[in-house]
Amino acid sequence: MSVPGLALDAPGDQPGFEEVETPLSAAAPRTAAFLMGTTSVSEGLRTVAMRLRVDGRAAAVRTLAVTSSIEGEGKTSVTLGLAAAFAQAGTRVLVIDADLRQRSIHETLGLRPSPGLTDWLEATTTVLPLRRIVPAGFHLLSAGELPCRPDLLGGPRMLRLLRAAELRFERVIVDCAPLLPVADTLALRAHVSSFLLVARSRLTPRAALRRAFSLVGEEHVLGVILNGHSSRLPNRSRYSYAYGYGYGYGGRGGRAGSKPR
Repeated sequence: MSVPGLALDAPGDQPGFEEVETPLSAAAPRTAAFLMGTTSVSEGLRTVAMRLRVDGRAAAVRTLAVTSSIEGEGKTSVTLGLAAAFAQAGTRVLVIDADLRQRSIHETLGLRPSPGLTDWLEATTTVLPLRRIVPAGFHLLSAGELPCRPDLLGGPRMLRLLRAAELRFERVIVDCAPLLPVADTLALRAHVSSFLLVARSRLTPRAALRRAFSLVGEEHVLGVILNGHSSRLPNRSRYSYAYGYGYGYGGRGGRAGSKPR
């Protein structure tokens, strides 16, 4: 995608990346187990990652924004779990914490704050530290330390960052703010390939999910992760994530709580 008049190679406007190996040892044991793929939840997300790799439309997506309609639906856990699943399959993955209201990914991983996205958006740095989380295998660009106007997520510096990341990584996964409480995520709509929505079974109001679809535009939604879904298939362990590709409303007849396809 191109933006008229945007000089992607303008001097000083291209981010530099500096990779730093960062152990997962400071994370809570439960978080580490989840990211290392030793839980049933991890297995569910590995299935999602596999489907995203083999599905024709999804396989072509380089930059995927993960969001939800409301808070508490598990979008950040899905972001990290998918990143770990992709990395363990040999894909080079970058996670960008773009939820500027919460900025919680570094805390989830037991890391200290560091310069990151907001420092780039506010033009105070040209070199961004990327933490390679080992042994999980994915890279992380933290949200950053500076206060930042969320509307900058839709600006040219964000576009330059994403395009530079796409040259370095096979998948870029952007953890975004929920859609209904704030408008931050909508600023990214022109810069990302697709959105993946997260909904929590028995929690997300149907009207909230419907509203999220209308805000993003159904054509921009790659699919829905149904978090907390219990499989009713015989002889299967309980899976906490299910993937619903093409989940829709209106003429397609989709509805919240229906079984994912």
